[in-house]
Amino acid sequence: QTARVFFPRCIALVTIFVHLRPTSGEGGADGSYLQHACSVHYEAKKAELLSVSGASTSGNFQGTVAGSTMDEWVSNKHNLAEAELNACWNFGGHYWDVTFHTRKYMARLQTNGWTLRNELDARLPLLPAMLSGGVCAPSVCEHQHIGAIVFPAYLTELLQMVTTLPAAIPSEVEAKELSQWNKFRLDFLLAGLNSCGTTSLYEGLKQNLDIGFTSVGEDDFFFRHRSILPYRSDVEALNGLWASRGMPEPRVRGLYHPGIYHNVIIRHGLMRIANLRAIIIVCDPLSRFEKMFWNGHACRPDREVVPFG
Repeated sequence: QTARVFFPRCIALVTIFVHLRPTSGEGGADGSYLQHACSVHYEAKKAELLSVSGASTSGNFQGTVAGSTMDEWVSNKHNLAEAELNACWNFGGHYWDVTFHTRKYMARLQTNGWTLRNELDARLPLLPAMLSGGVCAPSVCEHQHIGAIVFPAYLTELLQMVTTLPAAIPSEVEAKELSQWNKFRLDFLLAGLNSCGTTSLYEGLKQNLDIGFTSVGEDDFFFRHRSILPYRSDVEALNGLWASRGMPEPRVRGLYHPGIYHNVIIRHGLMRIANLRAIIIVCDPLSRFEKMFWNGHACRPDREVVPFG
């Protein structure tokens, strides 16, 4: 229930058909054809697509988690988002992470004198300043069609409006296609607690010619964003990493970053990668404290003392 606070499913008994003038970068015969094809395919499968849209795909968290631990809360969000993505794929669609800036959109409509004031005045208080969640779209729809066609149609249904909402412009909507964690081709992780020896083990493992690490030193690849599901572009980038460098792919592919252990969203995502092995380095708490004390204070008297705890 927590994961669906942004996009409750509301299906109004209305007929939606969106036909919009091509925007910059998508004009011409091909652009117009693809835009029309996206609109037609969305209309034909609207009920199915709406039924697998709406899960929360953001890992941003504020407040407290009532009645569950953080691990349970994150696991539930992963399960809901992944279930929608799989169902969307089964319908032949693509699953998108969409962020919609409600206030910017409404301000532009008001500035342009758009004539849906009665409907909007009744529904505007229901919307937060920003909507975020997963939306299933036909595979024929490309990135630019999500804001121009798919999301306005989705929002029209969400608000149970009689008149179809007009297209959003790029500054009002952000869309990135999502994928599965299990699509990553990765064999092992080197993680753990900082100051417990992960760097020493990394330096040793990289001497093995059969092992290839994704970067020199710590790789913050999985810290780029806080989406519950990975972006398709990230999956393709990591899987094609060695090819992009003009290097043969190693027999064993590894990623090194001690901070992964602390991030609950990344940790639950990586658990979904089949056959992934994790090397977690831990150490005695007292010895770790002693090391941090000597390195951070006693051996560097010029630094300001930072209290622990």
